[in-house]
Amino acid sequence: MKTLIRLPNWIGDAVMATPMIRAVSGDPGTDSCSVWGPPKVATLFHHDPGIDSVIEADLKADPSRSEEIRGAAFERIYLLPNSYSSAREAKFIEIPERIGYRTQWRGPLLTHPVRCGPRIRTLRMAEYYLHLLPTDIRSLAEGSVPNLAVSDEEKSAIRDRLSALLESGSSLVGMAPGAAFGPAKQWLIENFQELAEELVRDKISVVVLGGPNEINAGDQIVCNLPSGSSLNLAGRTTIREMMAILVHCQALVTNDSGPMHIADALGTPTVAIFGSTDSSWTGPRGKHHQVLQSNVACNPCFLRECPIGYECMKGITVEMAREAVERVLG
Repeated sequence: MKTLIRLPNWIGDAVMATPMIRAVSGDPGTDSCSVWGPPKVATLFHHDPGIDSVIEADLKADPSRSEEIRGAAFERIYLLPNSYSSAREAKFIEIPERIGYRTQWRGPLLTHPVRCGPRIRTLRMAEYYLHLLPTDIRSLAEGSVPNLAVSDEEKSAIRDRLSALLESGSSLVGMAPGAAFGPAKQWLIENFQELAEELVRDKISVVVLGGPNEINAGDQIVCNLPSGSSLNLAGRTTIREMMAILVHCQALVTNDSGPMHIADALGTPTVAIFGSTDSSWTGPRGKHHQVLQSNVACNPCFLRECPIGYECMKGITVEMAREAVERVLG
């Protein structure tokens, strides 16, 4: 069956859906497997050996792309977003078999609505997406560890931009100071700056990663570092280039963010700093990661902004992060 997977709208969620996508692409009943989502999310799936085509399209911004998707004559679609609009789009595109969770009153738009009870909602995100599938197909994922692919050409091209850092330091550590959800997920920039200074003193090179919103934070992190020991590439790379950089990093110090999930899926160890969110729900998988989360009574609260002074983030010190980096590199 010609199958399309409508990706989540957030990078982190899309990465956590990769085990489910792996299972669908490995299903003997799937003749071809394609993914569709907003460009910033769909781009993650280029060069994935299990994906036959990647559709980078936001129908809200460009409704005309619906004709292109309809023309591909997909027979089945898995809807990973829980929104009513995603189910309405799938029905409008006339995909005969539409599978998704029965949420937001969209059951009548689905041909195969899947019940989403309280137990399902508490699953880790990777297992949550896997639960859309029948048990026999779910097992084809071979675990719930996320995975993404970077081509040899992409690795080689970005290595040229990193050559000075790779040659000057004993290790390369990435830093991702941003988090789209809000300041309750963001460790203090001053802490990132102090940690970067300590790492560089130990002959470890630092590269700052992120989007345009993190340019100023990156400049602040590297402003006092010796020439040639660091680069601020926040807002200066594509998402694919950032993926290639993470392949060359020995570790990433990061908030609960898209880069954290990407690093996890590429096998790059992370020091993952959690504030308002729950590391047991969306944290990185595997023993090579170090998760730092304060034990405060209100955590996790899932608020964008803290009304009582961000105690959860203040409880994570530079010393704690430095020791976590040492454990990862060691």
